[in-house]
Amino acid sequence: MSEMRHTLAQQSPAASITTIPTELVLMIVENLDIKDISRFSRTCRHFINLLQREMFVNASTYPHKAMRLACSTASRYGDPAAIIDRALAYGVPEDVNTVLRNPKYGYVFGTPLEHAVQVGGVSTVTHLLSLGADPNAPTVSTIHAGTNLGTALNRFQGLCTYLYIADYTEYLDQLRDSGRVVGILLDAGADATTSYSFITDPYFKKRTMYTPLPRFVHQVAHALAILDSTGSCPGHVLDEVRQLVKDIIAKLVASGASIDGIGLNELGPSPVG
Repeated sequence: MSEMRHTLAQQSPAASITTIPTELVLMIVENLDIKDISRFSRTCRHFINLLQREMFVNASTYPHKAMRLACSTASRYGDPAAIIDRALAYGVPEDVNTVLRNPKYGYVFGTPLEHAVQVGGVSTVTHLLSLGADPNAPTVSTIHAGTNLGTALNRFQGLCTYLYIADYTEYLDQLRDSGRVVGILLDAGADATTSYSFITDPYFKKRTMYTPLPRFVHQVAHALAILDSTGSCPGHVLDEVRQLVKDIIAKLVASGASIDGIGLNELGPSPVG
């Protein structure tokens, strides 16, 4: 009898924690906080692989946080492309064009592309567009332009201003990247004729609408005139900025931008001399 029991025991599958059905494991995890999920995942290699999504999602204070940080703060939190790919694979967000939110507080942050454009993230913008991000998706941020192209142009104009109110060496690389982002968006099909807004009131109560080219020419002309008259940066830097402006204007015109989109023909002094 003892020999028979020994034989049956050898033939029966060994009881193992890895034989717990996946559905049951996930049901257990739903009732754990992030620290307990972390401990549970380290029980064995099987669980580490099985619980990757739960670890990723629960490590954030809200589901879209990882995507938002990857797009808005670039490499500070690791390789943006890798984080973006993993977030999409895990369904947080569901789609590359999903508007990112924090449902707990009702915050609406905008699309991943909107965040990447706001910080001038060249590689991140390129990666998001390669994944199908819509360059013409409306932006939702209160203090930005309403279009991704408008946001990129506003950023470039703002950085031109920083060149003469601060140390130009801190902002020149950002200006170059911002110019690249404008070109990348236009190459991806961003509409150069759609009006975007520019805030004219410090409390965001009043906006003026412009099509891209007139506003860009007017604002950059003003910034370049100050740079030229004050000698805020060396001549070779000013020449480079002028060339960046020329390149953006050429791309806007080639993309069908209107030169008098708000009915004004007087665009101010030429920004390119």
